[in-house]
Amino acid sequence: MKFLSAAYNNFDVLPHSLWTESSSTLRFLSLAGNNYSHLSGSGKKVQKYTSQEFSENFFSSSGPYHRFTGLPELKELDLRNSQLTSINSDLLWDLISLEYLYLSNNFITVLIGNPFPSKLIHIDLAYNNHPNEISVLGMSPYAFQELNSLRTLDFSFTKLEERSVLFLEKLPISLIGLSLCYTNLQ
Repeated sequence: MKFLSAAYNNFDVLPHSLWTESSSTLRFLSLAGNNYSHLSGSGKKVQKYTSQEFSENFFSSSGPYHRFTGLPELKELDLRNSQLTSINSDLLWDLISLEYLYLSNNFITVLIGNPFPSKLIHIDLAYNNHPNEISVLGMSPYAFQELNSLRTLDFSFTKLEERSVLFLEKLPISLIGLSLCYTNLQ
């Protein structure tokens, strides 16, 4: 089996029986819409996955108990609609092969330091605003500087801190697409 969708169930951990027999051939795993609250790989059995979707789960922050580990082959990660409020280097530090990262429709208000793995090609940070609050996304001017493979970056409909405009001077030369639509930059 190459594709497994366990989306929209009530899992808080992936049942052992779903991945033990198929882990050597599985390339995409969708876990969207479940009740995961702790982000962690399941050891060697999960390391063969190249794509994983955790969108529409209930992660409230990206602290020390919220990180992806044991997934060095993962190339695509979907965390859309997961109620994330911040992204720091702990969350993604072990995802050394990650190329596509989808973080839209969260409540992210801060990118701490250089939070992204170096092989990323695409980052989607669109629609990151809390519906009941006036929120803006703040970040270091160097948040994307080390991403030498980054080709597309999307901030559409995410209000950015005025001083965040400094990151524009530090973008990698590999970037070919940047969306700043409706970000309130001046």
